[in-house]
Amino acid sequence: MKKFLGIYLNAEAKAFDAKWQNQEQQIIAIMRDDPFGAKRAPVGKLHKIDNADVRQSFEPDVDLAARTKAMSQLFHNMRAALHVPDQAPQKAPPSSGPGRNDAFGLLAAALLNLPQPYSPIKFGLVWNIDKRTWGALGRQYESTDCTQSARIARARRTASWQTR
Repeated sequence: MKKFLGIYLNAEAKAFDAKWQNQEQQIIAIMRDDPFGAKRAPVGKLHKIDNADVRQSFEPDVDLAARTKAMSQLFHNMRAALHVPDQAPQKAPPSSGPGRNDAFGLLAAALLNLPQPYSPIKFGLVWNIDKRTWGALGRQYESTDCTQSARIARARRTASWQTR
């Protein structure tokens, strides 16, 4: 927290170190009492933090202990907003795979009788491309369509540059 606050407050190193030394015991007590900033937070809600408590400036009369507490509460709010727990779980979640978190693969196997090989991607699942009779704008999908349209676009760009 010391290194972070020093950079965050844009403080001169000597002045910040002196201020930190004066308040170090209070800061340690705050960090020990509430290391994740989650205490006294309403259930399902975020801490209410005043703008002055997280102001990004270093004045001679700044209370680093109060600023430390406000920053740890701010970090808690950031984690809570992203639904990230304050403490990491003791047990790792199960690895990806069919029936666990591969919903598209499970649906393909159950509804379409088309079991798909496991793939670590979550989005963009496409199968049976070789058997599809449709493609972009209703045309027959062929792999050459993509390369052919790219060639046409490149030729048009080249022609437009040559006429200028």
